[in-house]
Amino acid sequence: RSDRNNAIRSPTSIDMDHNDQDEVPTASLGTWIFLVVVAAVSFWSQATVTEERFVPALNVIANIFNIPDDIAGATLMAAGASSPELFSSFVALFITHSSLGLGT
Repeated sequence: RSDRNNAIRSPTSIDMDHNDQDEVPTASLGTWIFLVVVAAVSFWSQATVTEERFVPALNVIANIFNIPDDIAGATLMAAGASSPELFSSFVALFITHSSLGLGT
């Protein structure tokens, strides 16, 4: 009799018997510690590279073109930060003739 009742039940009533929250994977403490360490190392390495390489390069460019430090910091740093996106848009638009570069 129970097989017959299961065959008659609609798919939505069968799905309602299943609790999705029971199968949500949780991360262990070691995983969280690993993720925090990776994030900290990533932020530290980005700050180090920026301070040791990017800022001196901006100072050289600003000195060559006689640009004040405030303007150089605002414009050249913004241009340097967005140059990968600009480069990929130019490649998509002019080299591969894709519509990816339009509107971005």
